[in-house]
Amino acid sequence: MKKNSIRASAFWLTALLGVAAVGCQENNQILEADAEIIALAGTWNVEVFEYTSATEPPVVRDLIQEGGSATLDLTTNGAYTLTVVPAGGQPDVTNGFMVVEGSVILVSDTSVPGETTAYDLSFNGETMTLITTEVGFDFNNDGVSDAATLRLVFERTPD
Repeated sequence: MKKNSIRASAFWLTALLGVAAVGCQENNQILEADAEIIALAGTWNVEVFEYTSATEPPVVRDLIQEGGSATLDLTTNGAYTLTVVPAGGQPDVTNGFMVVEGSVILVSDTSVPGETTAYDLSFNGETMTLITTEVGFDFNNDGVSDAATLRLVFERTPD
C-alpha cells in the first residue's frame, strides 16, 4: 500500500507538473502572467487526491484519506511547487508551470520536458477542483498502471 501511494504521488507530480511548462515557458523564459493564473496564485492544500479506476465496478483510492498530504504553491506567472507526502513516506517536491485556457488548466513538470496534462478546472475563489482522465494508477499493485480518473480538490490557505 505504501509503495502504491508513493508510485501514485510520483505519477501525480509528473502528470500535474508536466503540463504546466507548455505555454508558460518558451526558451526558458517565463511568459507574462494572465488574469486566470493570477486569480489562482497562492498556497493550496489538497483535500481530495482521488483516483477512480475505469473498470466496473470502479475502484477508488484517495491518497489524502489514506493519510497522505499535499500542498501546491502557485505564483502569478504560473510557476508552481507541489509537495506530496505519501502516508508514512518522505516529501516529494516537483516544480513546473501551469497555463489556464478557458476551463482547462495545462500542467507541465520541468523535470519531464514536453509532457503536459490537461485538467478540467473548476474554481470558486477558495476551492479549486481539477479532473483528468489522462492518468493511470496501479490499483492492484501488479506494477502496471491502469486507466483512471484523477480528481483533486484544493482549498486555498489563508494569507
